[in-house]
Amino acid sequence: MCKICWITVIIFLVSLTGCKGRYESKGLFLSDRENLVAALLGTQVHEKLERGSEGIQMFDSRGSQVVQNEQILSFLSRHKTDQIIVYPVDVVSVSPLISLAEKRNLSLIFFGDEPSGEDLSQWKNSFYVGVRPDQPGSLQAIMVADLIKGDDIDQYDKNGDGMIQTVILMGNPEDRDAKTRTFGFLDTSRNLRLPLDLLGIIPAQWSENIAYEKMVEIGLTHSEQIELVVANNDDMAIGAIRKLRQDGFFSDTNGNGHIDRFDADWTPVLGIGGTVKAILRVDSGIMYGTVIIPYELIAQSVDEVSRLLSRKGGDDILRNSEDLADGHYYWINCIAYYLREKPDL
Repeated sequence: MCKICWITVIIFLVSLTGCKGRYESKGLFLSDRENLVAALLGTQVHEKLERGSEGIQMFDSRGSQVVQNEQILSFLSRHKTDQIIVYPVDVVSVSPLISLAEKRNLSLIFFGDEPSGEDLSQWKNSFYVGVRPDQPGSLQAIMVADLIKGDDIDQYDKNGDGMIQTVILMGNPEDRDAKTRTFGFLDTSRNLRLPLDLLGIIPAQWSENIAYEKMVEIGLTHSEQIELVVANNDDMAIGAIRKLRQDGFFSDTNGNGHIDRFDADWTPVLGIGGTVKAILRVDSGIMYGTVIIPYELIAQSVDEVSRLLSRKGGDDILRNSEDLADGHYYWINCIAYYLREKPDL
């Protein structure tokens, strides 16, 4: 049974035993609504939570951990609640918040950025709902393996050296997501023994325009060598595609009326995010693939976990669930979305 179905059944069963008590509100604390992912995911979580009976108050911490801490303390001083739900500003600074939740016997649900296992282990009722941070990069490697398996490498090994010359476009090198996605790709590539020749890991700050500029710079020394581009997000992948198209890649060389992976100058580019722009480019045959981050499913899972924790005995049921990893992690799987089918011959 899928996780959402399982937890919905559990909520129904524990509801028969009643709630812990009446609570005025639940607090939802976002890191920064200027952050597109935080805004998107936070809005979806808020919409899901609003369907419950409790009042939901959402706060924007504007990128400041100090502000977020103050908002949480202020909220707790004015409202009776059994839990707080947090998209943390700084995951390395959540230990005091977890200690506060333990002191007040509150359940604490994190989503978005993942705190360390060491921090989460401080309090039995602290949980994280989200994707494994290295899974998007790992799925990118699996998609590459599907592309060049067997004799297919000859089609993409344009210089015939038995290796695929690869460029990785990294987000901000200081960001945890950038590190884990990059290392997830590299580690899985090594495990799969992919014949990759890494030309460089290029920081592009999550930006389409910066990725384009970096591809211009790379092209000065490696214009004829790039055989694979792997980006930490879809925007950077699209920036790379813009530059490659200007260089003459992605034309209908086989004359079948559309661009696809079997054109001679087609070059695989992968992103992460599953944005509308990326999906459209995959569907059109230009972009090889993206990893869909299932934000709606994450939001639904946050809501389901929140509702369960509001029920009498729900915390024990959640902690003892086989779907909860290491007593604190409720993982949601990403989805690889990429070109797989060969054209009609």
